Amino acid sequence: MKKQFTLLIAMLLSICAFGQQKLEPLDIGDQIPNLKFENVLNHPDGEILLSDYKGKLLILDFWATWCAPCVASFPKLDSLDKAFGDDLVILPVTYQNREEVEKLFSRMPKLKDIRKPMVYGDNILNNTFPHRILPHYVWIGKKGEVLAITGADEINAESINQVIKSGQSALGRKADQKLIPFEREAFFLTENRQITYKPVVYQSGITSYIPGLISQSMIFPLEKDHVRVLIHNNTRLGIMQKAYSEFNSSKHIGLNRVVIESKHQDILTTEMGSGEKLDAWMKENAFCVEFIVPKTRQKELWGYFRQDLKRWFPEFDTKIEKRESEVLALVRTDDKVDISTKHQKSNIQMNHESATLQNYPISSFLGRINSLYRSGGKYIVDKSEINTNVDIHIQADMGNLEQLNQELSKYGLTIIESVEEIDFLIISDANPSL
Repeated sequence: MKKQFTLLIAMLLSICAFGQQKLEPLDIGDQIPNLKFENVLNHPDGEILLSDYKGKLLILDFWATWCAPCVASFPKLDSLDKAFGDDLVILPVTYQNREEVEKLFSRMPKLKDIRKPMVYGDNILNNTFPHRILPHYVWIGKKGEVLAITGADEINAESINQVIKSGQSALGRKADQKLIPFEREAFFLTENRQITYKPVVYQSGITSYIPGLISQSMIFPLEKDHVRVLIHNNTRLGIMQKAYSEFNSSKHIGLNRVVIESKHQDILTTEMGSGEKLDAWMKENAFCVEFIVPKTRQKELWGYFRQDLKRWFPEFDTKIEKRESEVLALVRTDDKVDISTKHQKSNIQMNHESATLQNYPISSFLGRINSLYRSGGKYIVDKSEINTNVDIHIQADMGNLEQLNQELSKYGLTIIESVEEIDFLIISDANPSL
């Protein structure tokens, strides 16, 4: 009784150890653990332990029903198995289920007499010996050590005889890239942790609001082989503005050039409240975007981006349209004042109180005023007809038209009220009936 109890305890410990064992991919020279398989065809017990084959040369034959060379080799492998008797076991292993395996063997005459034990529904051995090309053979020595990993050419009587007699192998490794295991249920780019380097070519990704992440927008210069746009916690309207402004101050679409012709004003509003009300609104109406294109397609970046607006926000149509509007216009008052550049190097510096342009177009100056200081006021257009780069320095409040004109007068320039046709971003409902 005591002996039986001791044996039972030993068996339980063995089962627990196996259940807790974390299998890592094995290579030539590694020792294979004593794995147990319960999905076994053509075996009286329906299950095997790898230790059942200790003292023999064991060749694991990884195959699949769709692999023609694998299926064609079964008669040859069966003959080799029988020829070497107790010295050799060739064990077929497939990830496919029992029904698929039995269906194949029942419909192919050349397989009907083969009754070899074979493992089906496997993921343990396939992960232990990752591979991408079938057939795939793993040679395991009499003591459980991995001797070789080969293709079909090495499976012959001469090679098998040499390994059985010497207990060693000079066969080496099959030219096969190791497979990287991955979590099939996890999102490949954003969640999967087993593949650390994912060389993205194109990417269009959008998430909902992420609490605690600072709201910002960036475009990265060419990094290696791509260009990338990143927008954090911005509204639908904000993302639409970015898409048409192209992160270019001279193309900036401020609120003074946005026309909303939609019934869904509540999710395009710029008056979101504050405190808890703002937090609640942002959770429903703010998004994060990462957009990547290869450098060979950088010219198409913003066209692609605008196409995806329709996918991200299908309830809206967006377009640029010219409309007449009251604006401010920069005009020349004295064309005798020479402000053309005298420098070779280009430089521009602007803040709320000053602006310095050195060898820069006047449009860059107006673009920055429009994008940074006048997004809610009248839009400033360039009617100066100055086509050369200029040198100017202005010390004034950039949002104060009177102060700006005092400084601009030194350069024969002024800003006046006018009516012009300018580009507007029009946002309308994709389906007005809804």
